[in-house]
Amino acid sequence: MCANLRESQSYSLGGQAIAEAQSQPDPLVHPYPTGRPLLWRVAPDRGRSRSASDGEAVVDRSSGRILLFDTSLRDGLQMRGLRLGIEERVAIASLLDRMGIDAIEAGSCLNGKQDLEGLEAIAPTIQRATVCGLASPDRADIERVADALQSAAKPRLNTYESTRVTQLENVRPLLDRVRDSILRAKDRLEDVQWSAVEATASDIEVVCQAVDVAIACGATTISIADTKGIAVPEAFAQFLLQLQDAVPQLGQVTLAIHCHNHRGWAVENVLAAIGVGARQVESTLEGIGPQGGNSNLEQCVMGIHDRYSYGAMELDIDFNLLETASQLVRKKMPRA
Repeated sequence: MCANLRESQSYSLGGQAIAEAQSQPDPLVHPYPTGRPLLWRVAPDRGRSRSASDGEAVVDRSSGRILLFDTSLRDGLQMRGLRLGIEERVAIASLLDRMGIDAIEAGSCLNGKQDLEGLEAIAPTIQRATVCGLASPDRADIERVADALQSAAKPRLNTYESTRVTQLENVRPLLDRVRDSILRAKDRLEDVQWSAVEATASDIEVVCQAVDVAIACGATTISIADTKGIAVPEAFAQFLLQLQDAVPQLGQVTLAIHCHNHRGWAVENVLAAIGVGARQVESTLEGIGPQGGNSNLEQCVMGIHDRYSYGAMELDIDFNLLETASQLVRKKMPRA
């Protein structure tokens, strides 16, 4: 399907879950302040694992390993007044690796030369965790980040697109950009993440179509970002359930969430998302990040441990090293 999408000008979701969703009358009110209706209703069997005989991926929302994705050294460093040198970045990345973090987003080519240099310096030092770099959909940016990751034992390239469109005629160009960016990244690396920026402020139909294209083109992780920090836990969980019901292929990849903390709901949004099938948590030490910041890694870890440890959820983290890394960041944070 990926090869066909290189030339295709038609995008279709299809599937029984979509038909069920579209057949429901009276669209729901959108749970986010965009004023737009949800175009998908949750299928009647939402929240229950489907059987393999249904012809769809089986999503078990009650068990599984929770992957911790730390973006302190990328999104976290967009915090106003926070500066870390290359040696400090390498030291923090080493602690993250040793404590059990699954993926470390160590830089990008979007925020200046030092970010890319930090990614290049960190890549060869990490042996256990995946080292991730963020690139815009632009071909040159993807090439630069892929080059910076060459020495990583387990490299991943994260590319993104905003799914918030205001005109119907902008949807097709959006899907073309999603397709092209992932195909470019897959030409360089096998492990490619695609992030839906401003997903919670977008028409969910557009998000569904973009996610469907991303998976068809080979994305191995799909990240849903509450970029503006507008989500609240119950509505965020509903959004993710609708997305999974509409795009059953999500059961074949890792569903990630990236929650910002403008309204103070980031950690609760993370915990709610895990309860409905999200399996990668993107957070930062001390919740550092631009504007309202990100979900706080330590609070997320403790919340997961407290809320889900009684079941089959798996989380493996060294709490002592987590506190050590947090202390390093606290020392560098600008004083109020």
